[in-house]
Amino acid sequence: MEETPTKKSLWILALTVLLSCLCAAALAEAPEEHTPSHRTEERTHGTPIIQKTDSEETHSAVTVYDLYCLDCGRVIEENVRTESAEQAHNWRVARVEPGCESDGEEIKICSACGMEIRQTLPQTGHQYAGAALLMRRDNGPVSVDGKLIGMVIKAPTCTLSGSGTLICLQCQNAAQSVTIPPLGHEWGEWTDVPVDPKLVCVTDVKVSRTCQVCGEVETSVVSAAPGHQWQEVARIEPTCIEPGTSVLQ
Repeated sequence: MEETPTKKSLWILALTVLLSCLCAAALAEAPEEHTPSHRTEERTHGTPIIQKTDSEETHSAVTVYDLYCLDCGRVIEENVRTESAEQAHNWRVARVEPGCESDGEEIKICSACGMEIRQTLPQTGHQYAGAALLMRRDNGPVSVDGKLIGMVIKAPTCTLSGSGTLICLQCQNAAQSVTIPPLGHEWGEWTDVPVDPKLVCVTDVKVSRTCQVCGEVETSVVSAAPGHQWQEVARIEPTCIEPGTSVLQ
């Protein structure tokens, strides 16, 4: 059965009213449109994100935030990323010391960005004290400040070299044979050398000193022999036919 024009008009009027009500409700619930004059607030997503760089000096940090309008409540922009100024690395250092025959290593790790730098520390080689520290008159081990530095195998004398072994100061395992220099004399005081009174005029004036260890004597001339001091003790005058005579003593 076909509807009359009056019923069609009523249906159109009802739909128009319903649409008007829905539009009004939607407009009532919609927030006020954001304008540039409204106040805004940045709401960050947790702590800044540290970004690794190729620099051994610094790294950067990125902050992620949403931009809100405080007046209309709308989210103006989401996941905004801003990079802060470069920050110095916060290094934590671990170190393995090198040995005499093995390399060491230093490891630096930034606690913020995780950058890691490894550096090889070359082996040091064996370290020995000088042979002069073995200049002892007795055989046996030699220590300095409580650390064994070597061994005297054949002690040197005043004039002859000795032999010994040096021990590595670092590992205490390696040894090196060395020649120990002579110790030299330990001289006493200079004293006058006695002179026979009958030979005093022809004998040099000397002093001597004696080594307190081996007994060797060293002599030094202080002044040359003074020579005779002659004096006439008798005289016979010459004559016309005989020569004279003078007696010196």
